[in-house]
Amino acid sequence: MTLPIDSQIQSAILQQQWALLPRLLRQYQHDPALYHYALAAYYFNTLQYDKAILHYQTLLDLHPEVIYPRFDMAVIFFENYQYLQAKQQFERLMLKADGKLKTLIEAYLQEIKHRQQWQPYVNFQYVKTDNVNNASSEREITINGKLLVKDEESLPQSAQGVRYAFELERIKNITGNHFWQTTLGYNGVYYWDNQYYNEQTLHFSLGYMWRDAQFIGKIIPFVEQNWFGVHRYNHQFGVKLFSQIQLSEHWLWQNRLANMRKHYADTSLADRYNGNENTVSTTIIWQDNTHWQSWLNLELVSDRLKEKSSSSLKWASGFGIAYYQKQWGTQINVRYIDRHFADHHYLMHLKRHDREYQLNGTIWYQKLSWKGFLPQLHIRYQRINSNIPAFYSRKNQELFFTIEKQF
Repeated sequence: MTLPIDSQIQSAILQQQWALLPRLLRQYQHDPALYHYALAAYYFNTLQYDKAILHYQTLLDLHPEVIYPRFDMAVIFFENYQYLQAKQQFERLMLKADGKLKTLIEAYLQEIKHRQQWQPYVNFQYVKTDNVNNASSEREITINGKLLVKDEESLPQSAQGVRYAFELERIKNITGNHFWQTTLGYNGVYYWDNQYYNEQTLHFSLGYMWRDAQFIGKIIPFVEQNWFGVHRYNHQFGVKLFSQIQLSEHWLWQNRLANMRKHYADTSLADRYNGNENTVSTTIIWQDNTHWQSWLNLELVSDRLKEKSSSSLKWASGFGIAYYQKQWGTQINVRYIDRHFADHHYLMHLKRHDREYQLNGTIWYQKLSWKGFLPQLHIRYQRINSNIPAFYSRKNQELFFTIEKQF
């Protein structure tokens, strides 16, 4: 016995037979409320949120008193990052809801409030490095036929210390899918056995973000002040552009553009290194619904400085893979960088060319966490092969722990 078409539609919704639903709806025009409710459910579950909202709104115009379709529409607003509209609908429902539905609505309202508050982030790392000054290990240099021998301070130096980061970020919904994003950060590294190389950075940014369930777009102006040791080293400012597109259930595509202007405090450094840095990068990310994630990245960086021999064009490519479980996780990332300098070196009669190799690995175990602070073990390896090896070829190895908490 064939069920009436409206019963088939209701059954398809309950059994989540979304591929069947459009065919059934083409045969049905009797009850506008059921028609729009079914289409809204179909578009919601196929991630076409704008169309789902349109049909829910049409249904509510016909029957403004119904509760659960309004709740469904509020949830779509929430999942589509339209927090103000979601809040408006949830608060309207609170006047009628009771029991479990009221508790659920209160949870959504609390989450909307939490997501738009200031979000603190804290990170501490124990750092041990065998080349804190990024120096070549070659002791002898030949310049214009003369052999020079480096002193101990010009060779790689080891250091131990703490790297730290504190950050406050707030993302505030203005209207619809429009947001302000504000970030204030302070980070640095303190070496207790080699304090000359201590570093600090103060960062501030305020920008615009568009976000929905499928796309993120940002324009973020920023400014930074850097210290080396106890002295102001340089400040820099610029703008960053970012986009992220959800290509499918498993694939993400991210793109970044940045322009940064560098200004050095010391006149001798400013005469050489003041200038612009432009960056463009693209990353494709694959993630399954359980434990695995991998990514491939390509990047181009152009440094245009006052001193042409220090200006460069840098290509980079990277690949990473991560595995996450409830109790533990690990990730590894490899990166290759090819850097060409624009003019002859000020001492050598050739243009500098560096090839850089990087390896980064991380592992953590959730049972070691305490009150949200999660310890992680990291290993980092860097090797640079330069055609001016006495100055620029080097390697650096670090083994360090981090403890971080995102509130």
